[in-house]
Amino acid sequence: MKLLILTQKVDSRDDNLGFFHRWIEEFAKRCESVIVICLYEGAHSLPSNVRVLSLGKESGVSRIKYLKRFYSHIVRERKNYDAVFVHMNQIYVVLGGLFWRLLGKHIGLWYAHGAVSLSLRCAALMTNKVFTSTAEGFRISTPKRHIVGQGIDTNLFAQKDSYAIASPVRLVTVGRVMPSKNIEMMVDVLAILRFSDVPATLDVVGSSDQGDETYLTTLKEYVKDKGLDEAVRFTGGVPYADLPNILLRYDIFINAGMTGSLDKALLDAAAAGLPVISSNPASHAFLSGDASLGACDATEQSMADAIKKVVLMSEIERSAFGGALRERVAQEHALPRLIGAILAEMK
Repeated sequence: MKLLILTQKVDSRDDNLGFFHRWIEEFAKRCESVIVICLYEGAHSLPSNVRVLSLGKESGVSRIKYLKRFYSHIVRERKNYDAVFVHMNQIYVVLGGLFWRLLGKHIGLWYAHGAVSLSLRCAALMTNKVFTSTAEGFRISTPKRHIVGQGIDTNLFAQKDSYAIASPVRLVTVGRVMPSKNIEMMVDVLAILRFSDVPATLDVVGSSDQGDETYLTTLKEYVKDKGLDEAVRFTGGVPYADLPNILLRYDIFINAGMTGSLDKALLDAAAAGLPVISSNPASHAFLSGDASLGACDATEQSMADAIKKVVLMSEIERSAFGGALRERVAQEHALPRLIGAILAEMK
């Protein structure tokens, strides 16, 4: 298959979308050739059968030029691809779907978020297949939907070799610093823990949403008002390739996201065998069975109680908990499994 991929960013050093570099590599292993059209082109080292075409955001061009380049690329390269895979940005399906349909190109859309917009509904009508991580990740009822997991490179993550709990307990959350991540709740959880004589710290690993520092400034004031300046640290974003080693420094990963879909950062932490606690209902199917200790209600007290249970476990029990999470990621969300499932449906 000759594949055209459309994505927001190709940059292996990006803290949010750096993972997609590995997706492209995995597609390249299974396709004759791959053309990637991206809004922003950064650092990458891709196989020889991959070409990257940028719409020019890294050069600061206007949105009109983005649009002109988009149509120029998909028309000029039309004989060099058989199928189209759009990652998250459904607007590309809206813009190019009619052209691709007229040419008989198979269109696949990846979407994993709880929000349902008008553009998503339009894209769902135009695409041939929709791929998502969980049922909650695509909430339009259609036979086109295929649940294929999240696509985690489990080889990138090594499991923790020690499950001894530090004092204070080292908590971490990862992701864009934006309101839907519900970081205030996690700060409140930290306050409850410290009040109940469970000393803990919280590191928030991630950059502000699209460079908007307003929410981050509000959060820092909130932390200050709670008297937790020395216990909460905003580290900023880190390159995705550095994340596996960073996660191993912590005791417990916590997530209070309100995105309505399974958070990829949670699965990254689980791939590292880190005990995970989440109040996001979309994560509870993953946190079931042997991993059920990780699910909690969307209240500060419930999350604090779940953290205390992990802290009170023996090291052997925490190791078993982390190992169960890692095994579930390998079985349900491994990257090769995801890419194989997508390509099988797009033939």
